Amino acid sequence: MVLLYSIIIAVVTGPLIAVLSGISLVNLQRGLEAISSIAKTPQKGVLRQLKPYFKQLDLILDNAFGGSKFTISPTNILLMGVIILLLALLLENSEKPKEVVVRKKTTTIPSKSEDKHD
Repeated sequence: MVLLYSIIIAVVTGPLIAVLSGISLVNLQRGLEAISSIAKTPQKGVLRQLKPYFKQLDLILDNAFGGSKFTISPTNILLMGVIILLLALLLENSEKPKEVVVRKKTTTIPSKSEDKHD
């Protein structure tokens, strides 16, 4: 029964992480497009006041991505899946309580049988 459960988890986890990484990459791509559109088009209201910051952020992101459009490839999906797994491991290990092992200093008292042999 445990083996069947492990097989089911292994079969379901891989595609689930691939879908999750694909969705997060699409959201990243849409976010980059939104920042670029806010920086390059006229805005009203609060966005007009924030436009200089969006322009600077757009410039930084253009330099980071080489000025080309961000496209999603299967390699990107796999790498994002690895990042998601590493974050999951990090979060799981950070939740465990840290145990501190304290050793008490023990003093040995020589027994009478040891004194006789000396």
